[in-house]
Amino acid sequence: MLKRFLLPRVSISLLALGAMQSAVASDDAGWYLTGSVGSAQYRMDIASQIRDACAGQCSVESATLDGTNATSYRFGGGYQVNRYLAAELAFVDLGDVGSHYRTVSTGVTSDIQGKYRLDGYQVLAVGRWPVTESIALLGKLGIFASRLRYSEAGTVQFQQGPYSFVAPHDNATKATFGLGAEYRLDPRWALRVDWDRYQGIGRRFALTESDNGRFDSVDSYSVGISYRF
Repeated sequence: MLKRFLLPRVSISLLALGAMQSAVASDDAGWYLTGSVGSAQYRMDIASQIRDACAGQCSVESATLDGTNATSYRFGGGYQVNRYLAAELAFVDLGDVGSHYRTVSTGVTSDIQGKYRLDGYQVLAVGRWPVTESIALLGKLGIFASRLRYSEAGTVQFQQGPYSFVAPHDNATKATFGLGAEYRLDPRWALRVDWDRYQGIGRRFALTESDNGRFDSVDSYSVGISYRF
């Protein structure tokens, strides 16, 4: 499913990168690879979402995210058009976070542990502002083709055996933006620090199979390297 969802977007992005390479030539132009590791910070008001979903049907005793931070990874490549502009395509793994909620409906108590996992492809235009010959500030704007996976397990009072559920993948394409800085070690190698924001991931919690919570934002803070060919 992810391949069918992402391949057309990835193909268009690669064609755009090739067109930019053909259209613009510069001493600074060239292909590069980049990779980084960091932390993703998730924000969701899960308690209010579950209360809204349960209105008139159940009461919510508790609802929280079990931690809001996860380890993130990013691997990709790009084309430096000139000293001030580049285009990037990358795979982003934003890790996973858990949730825990407890509801009561007509005397039946449900105690549920949930798990969210988020990844996808990012296509960016990267603006570069050289501060010195070695240091540059970065500004990023683009799209994020995301895949959010959700599953839950727990106990439902009076039900025999444990309860479990795996939701359909939630695929979406949303805007993304960020900032960063680059320190060039030599003509080929550079260190990078990045902040990226992904907004409106998922769907507001509802009593359906596909509506299992919407994150207001997911912020990724990462440190990595890049290599120019």
